[in-house]
Amino acid sequence: PNSPILSLDGTQIPQTATTHSGRIPEPGMALPFKGLFWYGSDERGCGFFAETDRYWQPADPKHVLEIVPEGDAMILRVHLLDSHPEGWETNSTDGELFRPISFRFGLQPTPVKPFPEKPYLHHGMHLDCFVKIIGNYRDFLNAENRFDRLVEKGVTTLILHEKWNLAQNCFDVPKESLEMLSYIVEECHKRGIKVLPYFGYEISTMDPDWHEHGERVVVSATEADGVQRIRHGWYRFPTQRAYMVCLSTEWSERFLACVERMMDEYHIDGVYLDGTIIPRYCDNVEHGCGWYDKSGKLHGTYPVHAVRNTFKRLYDIVESRGGMINVHLPNPNFTSLGFTHLAWYGEMMQMAYVRGGLSQMPLDHFRAAYAGRSMGVPAEFIAYENRPIWTFENALAMSVIHGILPRPNDIEWPLDLMAGVWKTIDSFPVEKAEWLPYWKNAAKASDERVLISYYRYKAFDGQVMCLVFCSNTCAERLTGVSFTFPEPYSRITDCTGEPVVSDGSFDFEPYTCRILYLS
Repeated sequence: PNSPILSLDGTQIPQTATTHSGRIPEPGMALPFKGLFWYGSDERGCGFFAETDRYWQPADPKHVLEIVPEGDAMILRVHLLDSHPEGWETNSTDGELFRPISFRFGLQPTPVKPFPEKPYLHHGMHLDCFVKIIGNYRDFLNAENRFDRLVEKGVTTLILHEKWNLAQNCFDVPKESLEMLSYIVEECHKRGIKVLPYFGYEISTMDPDWHEHGERVVVSATEADGVQRIRHGWYRFPTQRAYMVCLSTEWSERFLACVERMMDEYHIDGVYLDGTIIPRYCDNVEHGCGWYDKSGKLHGTYPVHAVRNTFKRLYDIVESRGGMINVHLPNPNFTSLGFTHLAWYGEMMQMAYVRGGLSQMPLDHFRAAYAGRSMGVPAEFIAYENRPIWTFENALAMSVIHGILPRPNDIEWPLDLMAGVWKTIDSFPVEKAEWLPYWKNAAKASDERVLISYYRYKAFDGQVMCLVFCSNTCAERLTGVSFTFPEPYSRITDCTGEPVVSDGSFDFEPYTCRILYLS
């Protein structure tokens, strides 16, 4: 996502918040070196990965990876060595030994596991994410009987954001944090609600082991000015800075040991991992990342194998205890997703909407990156608000036609909205139904900007029922929209509670959806 994309006809695709994933241009495409690159369809694909481009000699650094259409096939062309190896120019008759060169890369077919028949794995409420609360989580949940409100609205999983731990991602968790977590877990378990606390990708300056581990385990990157800097530096209260950590270090062992201890001693039901699954570009030679070229310039590497191995071990820990691994990432890391249960996508796109930077729904981006089926791992959609520019209802309209749902992050209105959506979906036999997204079904709207996806269930008596999601994909209000369906039906019910126009048509506010039941 951090470099231009070229079409093979020579044009450059303008960079936006969504161009790092999308439809391949018809002439094909070219990219610089990438540690991770996936291409495929809505159902399957192939991922290419490499930790380093050391020894690579592409003729054009902008054309290192190419996707070339050839008949019915899409060819992945990787330019490892387009010229005579550097340092091998000398005649070898004098017995000079040439420096060996080696290439290490891999291919990962997707989906990485069978996609679940019912992909809506839980009713998750994310506390303190984007919509911030004042004070600590225990006091907030105790006020106004909010524990019981979670039950009333159908929440089955409470996800605690980073503030549950006074020291960001610290594995020597402060006593006060542990007491608060224990109380919340106990109260939630009484009500049949699971708890997933936040773990991330950082080491805090509040960590008692910062002096011993900090400089060695952090991610560093040499920038355009030639200065090597450690990455990130998130500030939060209590006063601290938190820096990105590389999983190719001893931090991985500490992380795994902490999760195991927290599940066994404090009975958490798994983990919510913010960015932990991303193999970050790193040139910190103190822990073995990075390499120098012949001119002495330092280059970074991507710890793909270290991340994958960490998640393999984490999956054993969490799965054996009946827990869930929920990961947040900008794009699917196909090498490690097989060792997770649920993904959460869409932050960069959400921020673009919140700031008013997108005028229409990037459907190809959504299909390529977020729908989950091509990876085999179900997903949820991030939903941030900036009313009236962008609302949770808008995020619901974008996600629901792709077979995923947004996750509420406020205990008031978004949770009220999702309570009704969860109830509607739970009342339909999704696990026995066929998923027919808008690009695979014959349903039509009178306005092509309204797209239709649905679940189709055929009962034993031959009767067909459909749970239908219809979304306005543009920023305009649409009136009098009518539908035609390939399925025979005698009754249509609007489950969203919106009125039907007298002639049987529907009105849509910008970026909103209707959930219909056909019987």
